[in-house]
Amino acid sequence: MINLELEVVSKEQIKPSSSTPNDLRCFKICLLDQLMPVFYIPIILFYPIRDGIQMLPKLKDALSKTLTKFYPLAGRIKNNVVIDCNDEGISFIEARVNCVVLDFLKDPTFELQSHLIPSMTLHTDQVTEMVQVQVTIFHCGGIAIGACFCHRIMDAASISCFLNNWAAITSSRYDQVICPDLTIASSLFPPNDHISHISLDKLMPAYASPCISKTFVFDGSAISNLKAKTMSKGIPSPTRIEVVSAFIWKQAMASLNKSSSILGQGIRRPSMLGFPVNIRTRMTPPIPRGCIGNLIVHMVACCKLAEEEEELHKLVGIVHETISQVDGDIAKRINSLEAFHVVDEFLREFSSGKRNTYFFSSWCKIGMTEVDFGWGKPLWIGLLGWRPISEQRNCITLIDTTDGNGIEAQIILNEHEMAILEHDEEFLAFATPVIGISSYQRVT
Repeated sequence: MINLELEVVSKEQIKPSSSTPNDLRCFKICLLDQLMPVFYIPIILFYPIRDGIQMLPKLKDALSKTLTKFYPLAGRIKNNVVIDCNDEGISFIEARVNCVVLDFLKDPTFELQSHLIPSMTLHTDQVTEMVQVQVTIFHCGGIAIGACFCHRIMDAASISCFLNNWAAITSSRYDQVICPDLTIASSLFPPNDHISHISLDKLMPAYASPCISKTFVFDGSAISNLKAKTMSKGIPSPTRIEVVSAFIWKQAMASLNKSSSILGQGIRRPSMLGFPVNIRTRMTPPIPRGCIGNLIVHMVACCKLAEEEEELHKLVGIVHETISQVDGDIAKRINSLEAFHVVDEFLREFSSGKRNTYFFSSWCKIGMTEVDFGWGKPLWIGLLGWRPISEQRNCITLIDTTDGNGIEAQIILNEHEMAILEHDEEFLAFATPVIGISSYQRVT
């Protein structure tokens, strides 16, 4: 493991290049934003360039211009309904590290990556800024852009939109700038004064048992094989997200049951899979790509006792059926507070301990791997999650591989269950373990 030495060179506030007009100072969030706990989503983009230091002025200037378009991000949370768009700006940290970017990526542990983001603040009373940015320059000139986005108004698609706009302005590719729409979300889903924010601790309580993170790649061939394995008359063409999610869920449950048997920890319990579904393309009519906000609904798929021993296509069917519930009429059900009741029921089930619960999040097909500041696409993207690994049990994050055909899965499990999973021949027939960027490049 690298003995990382990080030096913070400077800290400053980046403000919008133009002042926000007075009539836009009070920004109303939407109902779906209200249902999100207030915490940061961290992400790190790695680029193997040679002149990172020379790029800093361009990055800062472009960030300032980008904030003018995304003006609520330069404001501050006022209450559970409004953001005060006061142009206070966002924190921008410049840092240096004593290693080469490719050496860093040989084993990019959570601990190492945590040095490259500006904050790991989690508690709602400590989250004030909408965005924080840290640009770290490696000894080779390579660069890591780490950013923390407040989940109160930003989902993964919103984050991708912001980063791609910042990148396009930095590289003067103005024809690729997507003008964000900041009003559709609240017009479709008006805020409700009676909704209180969800507690972060209730959403994901800490676990006493140690958890670890491992990354696996499902290349295009493996996904095609999984699709062929799970096709049925009812689902003739399952999506790659459906098959990969169901497959990981199945093997994770099997690892849990085997671990429980070895440790003598009692009977099996039903399992529950929670995951957000992007509603932008599922609305009637579809919502524009540049619409900002938490335009996602959290869905829950459930399987019966020992369901993981059934054929994989049955779990694919459960996932598919759950996602299919997000249809063109979803807006009516959300505004009737059905979405709130689903989340509330999920949290009650989760806290009861009656089910084994898994959390999936997909960052696929939202353009995250396309973020090009003029140096090409990112070599690798680090998704840390919003708590230390030891507290993120049963969390799985999916993102596109660099070739666009495969899926990289970060899986966080109890250490006993992970030990079983990473030696599971059925799992390894489709999933390739990744240890550092060199291993990743061989896979893709």
